[in-house]
Amino acid sequence: MIRPSIGGLLVSVLLAVTSCRGRLLPLPGDQPSGPPHPSPIEHPAPARAPVGVTTRQYDDAGRGRKLDTTIWYPAAPGTEEETIWWDGIFPGRAAWEAPVKATSRPFPIVLLSHGSGGDAPNLAWLAEGLVASGFVVAAVDHPGDRFGDVSQEGRLAAWRRAPDLSFVLGGLLVEPTFGPRIDRRRIGAAGHSSGGFTVLQLAGARFRPEDLLAYCAGPHAGPDCTLVAGADLSATPDRDEASKGYRDRRVRAVLALAPVLGPGVTAQSLRRITIPIEIIASRTDELVPFDLNAGRYARLIPHARLTVVPEAGHFVYMPVCSEAGRVIATAVCVDSSPSVDRAAVHERAIARALDFFGRSLGVR
Repeated sequence: MIRPSIGGLLVSVLLAVTSCRGRLLPLPGDQPSGPPHPSPIEHPAPARAPVGVTTRQYDDAGRGRKLDTTIWYPAAPGTEEETIWWDGIFPGRAAWEAPVKATSRPFPIVLLSHGSGGDAPNLAWLAEGLVASGFVVAAVDHPGDRFGDVSQEGRLAAWRRAPDLSFVLGGLLVEPTFGPRIDRRRIGAAGHSSGGFTVLQLAGARFRPEDLLAYCAGPHAGPDCTLVAGADLSATPDRDEASKGYRDRRVRAVLALAPVLGPGVTAQSLRRITIPIEIIASRTDELVPFDLNAGRYARLIPHARLTVVPEAGHFVYMPVCSEAGRVIATAVCVDSSPSVDRAAVHERAIARALDFFGRSLGVR
């Protein structure tokens, strides 16, 4: 895999970030909405334990899926981080190929799943926050529904995603660098949007694409239906796999950020989920109706905990963008309400994630 450049790739990101909504890029004369916002790299890097980052590719030959994976991990004390420009407009901080921190205890791990048309670094902010507190984090790019490789069929065939995470977890547990350092009793998963749906499948949610398409063909179809507009289930070769169970019993806790595809998930499967579930979403999500998605998941999953973020939109869980990103990719980088502080939302989400995984996985 090719690393993201340090400070470049602005052209390559254009299709990636807008494919999340299927929207065209802003025209050269368009202006971003919302107040001016300083570039995040103008602020000093936070004091924290150092974060290392590396990549792997796991070849699921049986399903014909090559799974590019970004791994963040606790780095050795004294490691110097650098600014990494993920996709050209999303700044993060980590140290490439840094030595892993020596410890007598294995690390808990959280698997990450990106939203439709995105990629693993879209949740780098969450990964860094978890790693600074002692987790390993592995984020998978989902073929057919990722930056540079996305289609309506791939978006509808969201059942392909959960096995990606399970396969990568299996690979990580046996590879020499991270396998011995991962605590197999403390495994969680988190995702945003379609990634939120993906990790709920690991918890036991079952999908009926027919139900989703019926909702989208009905009088109450929401803006989320643009995600699968024009998709032909009958032409999807692995449609018989859609409604199978993808529960991974190694995963013991799940965090879903603005999860989607709620109308296509069976109520019975949600009522049978037994592991801890945390959901964070907003009633003002402009893309995904709250009551049919986050609200429905929270109502039906026993003991699920729901945190509602006021006034936020669907893309508040994307990274804080550079100034150029706010102009080039306004739909993703500029929040719908000028009162929303995306960085503050991220900080609270990280705190909630650490509390949730800490309690659920016994990480203190």
